[in-house]
Amino acid sequence: MEHETTLKHCTPPDAKHLLGEVGSPFTEQEERIMQLIVEAHNEFVKLERGHSMEIQEWVSGIHQLQSILSHRCLRRLFPCHFA
Repeated sequence: MEHETTLKHCTPPDAKHLLGEVGSPFTEQEERIMQLIVEAHNEFVKLERGHSMEIQEWVSGIHQLQSILSHRCLRRLFPCHFA
């Protein structure tokens, strides 16, 4: 038996309607979390380096956090395509 993969077809939401005047796909809480990530990064880079790979690893972790928050937006705004 073949396994068939299909995307649910639905009309994507109107971006202007979704983003409103502010132009942010994030909720207030998500926006605050993003700001806290930026603040944490700005404080971290002020520290003396403890290891040569420290910044690269830190930035990789920051990108992972941002990706998680971005995926929340995609799932909320486009539930037919992002489960």
